[in-house]
Amino acid sequence: MKKLRIVPAVVAIVVLLTATGIASGQSNAPARQQLTEFKLGVFPYTNDPDGSNGNGPNGPCWERDADNHQGYSTGPLADTVSDAPNAPGVEVASSATWVGTNETTTDHAYAGGGYNLEVKIPMADLPAAVDPAHIGLDITPYDNDNNAAQGSTTLRHIDAGQSRLAWSAFGSVQSDPWRWGHASVAGYTPPAGRPTTPEPPNVSSPNLNGVDSPQTIAQSARNGVPISGRDPAPPQNRIRDVDVDLSPSAATLRFRTNGTGRAHVFLWSGNKGYIPVWVTSCALPADPPPDYGMTACALGDGTVPPWSPDMSGRVVRDQVVQIRRPWQTVTIPLDAAAYAKLRQGGSALVSFETEDDEVQALDVPLR
Repeated sequence: MKKLRIVPAVVAIVVLLTATGIASGQSNAPARQQLTEFKLGVFPYTNDPDGSNGNGPNGPCWERDADNHQGYSTGPLADTVSDAPNAPGVEVASSATWVGTNETTTDHAYAGGGYNLEVKIPMADLPAAVDPAHIGLDITPYDNDNNAAQGSTTLRHIDAGQSRLAWSAFGSVQSDPWRWGHASVAGYTPPAGRPTTPEPPNVSSPNLNGVDSPQTIAQSARNGVPISGRDPAPPQNRIRDVDVDLSPSAATLRFRTNGTGRAHVFLWSGNKGYIPVWVTSCALPADPPPDYGMTACALGDGTVPPWSPDMSGRVVRDQVVQIRRPWQTVTIPLDAAAYAKLRQGGSALVSFETEDDEVQALDVPLR
């Protein structure tokens, strides 16, 4: 197990902080909890001998994920985040080092049995001013040990051998923010004029915009939680319904709407809930969800399937269109192979963004 060292004003590994308010149980907390978080994922080292990420040869890197301002925080990609930078002033010091190989025959141990990781997060990076005596805090170390397949000496990207710990766990590792423990910072007073209400979340393009994720659309259509925690499209400005005709040559969608905006249509084939992200030889009955695809049943298991550009064949077609009221017809051409995939349980996953950045999600069966 890796050692976790915490010193005054320093937190580490996966750090989740909340501004004041969310920890007191706001009524909309379950749907919008992440919008008030500062969540920093820290990698103790990288395979970056040239130091192109800006943190020294094989140095650490970090990013913000699923929070108030998600996206890359270090390296060349940090400038691609909307309203960059999203974590200015963050400093990371790590004694962990890349040993140069994923072979178990190479010693991966650290002196003393672990490594030190220190992270400095400026208070100004948080979504709002905090109560210095009552800061929601969670720290989650990931621990990945020997996950080489039997008969192999190569470590793999697979869940076998991995565990997560949490300083503040309540029913789950990362838990709900209002269930986190609390930290205090003695002698700290937020600057005068610092807002106590979190700033609006920056979760739109190009910061991993959920309207362009078919799985996010499917989840939002199923549970009613707006995409990326944004405001839902109001009744007077939304898609009212969608009729879909599927033929061997095309999928024709007819939108009835009282709103205008951008729609992203994904024609989807297959299960939306469980998608293996690693190659597996396991039979589904022997390794059912949620573990399916995350277990090693043979020596060759654990490699990454060709996810891009179509989510391992599940996205059959996708198209972005501008929606106009009151009717809009969208025709998406199909070939024989695409039609064969969609005619057996296919669906149209549709996201809709209004001109005021409100969102809507639909999951329409193809008939």
